[in-house]
Amino acid sequence: MLKLNLMEEYKSIFGVIRNISLTRKNRLILITFFAIVFTSTYFLLNTPKNAEPSIKVVEVVTVVPQGIEQTVRLIGTVRAKHATILAAKATGVLEILKQSGEHVSKGTLIARIINPDTEKRYEFAASTARIAKEQYERALILMKTGATSKQTSEEKQSTLLEAERSLATAKIELDKVRFYAPFNGIIGTYKERDGTEIRNEAPLLSFYNPAVLIVDFDIPAPLLASVNV
Repeated sequence: MLKLNLMEEYKSIFGVIRNISLTRKNRLILITFFAIVFTSTYFLLNTPKNAEPSIKVVEVVTVVPQGIEQTVRLIGTVRAKHATILAAKATGVLEILKQSGEHVSKGTLIARIINPDTEKRYEFAASTARIAKEQYERALILMKTGATSKQTSEEKQSTLLEAERSLATAKIELDKVRFYAPFNGIIGTYKERDGTEIRNEAPLLSFYNPAVLIVDFDIPAPLLASVNV
């Protein structure tokens, strides 16, 4: 609007100058003067003024010492800290006495491998040791009454010691075909079915105590420096 007013004023002035009786030279000088004045006025009025600075909103935050945590999701495996796998130490047929998932105490007979030869040797050794003990105790009584000699009592004692050694050996062989709970815990999954022929050193079942668990997982290399136990 301001520009149009100036243009109208300029035309009016130019028209007046044309009507004034002046020499050609003076008329050009006058026109040039008004042109300079008009141009200066135009640029002075249309030059944008410096904009006022915008208002800045400042938010004040009080900083206190605190930990900075970063959460990362990893894939891992949860397992019991106390866990083991019971394996066969002899050949024979599996007989399951306790089922998977049962809670049992330490020393409980869980399963066994039926091996007739091993069981017969143990029964024979146990019977021999029992008879030897009875004979030795009887010899001690007879020796006190003078019915037998000290030498006979010592021979009975030697026989008893030999029988007990044989029984201990047979017991070790019998334990190889029997599976006892190594600690208080839960019976895991059986690797073989009941009545299956078991070979020596074959894994038979897992046993664990879930009271204490362990999580195994891999940490990416870039995070190793920032992970604390």
